[in-house]
Amino acid sequence: MTTKKRLTSFSKIILISYMLSLPVMANAITPGKITASGKAEILIPQTIATIQISITENAKTAQAVSQQINLKANTLLTALKATNNLGIETSSIAINPNWVFSNNQQKQDGFSGVYTIQVKAKIADVGRIIDTAFSSGATTINPPQLSADKTERSNAEQEAIKIAATNAKAHADAALAALGIKAKSIKEINVINNFNPPSPIYRMSLKDTNNSQTATPIEAGKETVSAEVNLSIEY
Repeated sequence: MTTKKRLTSFSKIILISYMLSLPVMANAITPGKITASGKAEILIPQTIATIQISITENAKTAQAVSQQINLKANTLLTALKATNNLGIETSSIAINPNWVFSNNQQKQDGFSGVYTIQVKAKIADVGRIIDTAFSSGATTINPPQLSADKTERSNAEQEAIKIAATNAKAHADAALAALGIKAKSIKEINVINNFNPPSPIYRMSLKDTNNSQTATPIEAGKETVSAEVNLSIEY
């Protein structure tokens, strides 16, 4: 066989090999990917209240303020410990000089002190605790912070995630089914969950409990526990 014929045969072999490889290359399709999101919200009742109770005293000396606060604080704590509470702890104790301005001059006018405790209780009991605090020497009670039980909130978070994940998968399956495509596998999962407690609207001053025959009413609301799940699915 001459050199020219050998080259011609070799070219045919290359051409045939190339043509045979074309169907294989055409079938090597890059996998597709679809992203879908699902959301869920669950309402849970508020059952716990946390309140801050303060005693404020003024006197000519810091020692006098301290003595007055100690006396009233002991009375207050004794009364509150006899109530149905879930915990009592001291938040802060502060004694500071009082300053007044006269004839463009700053002068000290005695001392003031504030003793603050935090009380946690079931919402059904907190009204009576507030009344007990005022009748036992408390001068200020901040609006209660209402919340759901931690265990119930945790359970609600897990349930919201499950529902959101199911919704995300259903959205992806519906889109793929409409196009006649089948899902292969889930490649990525992203979970976002949170809860949104409503702002308390309860406010109180000392005159609210004067001549009161019933416990101060505290009306609880609900917390919203939400979750969002994002899926990346290969098809």
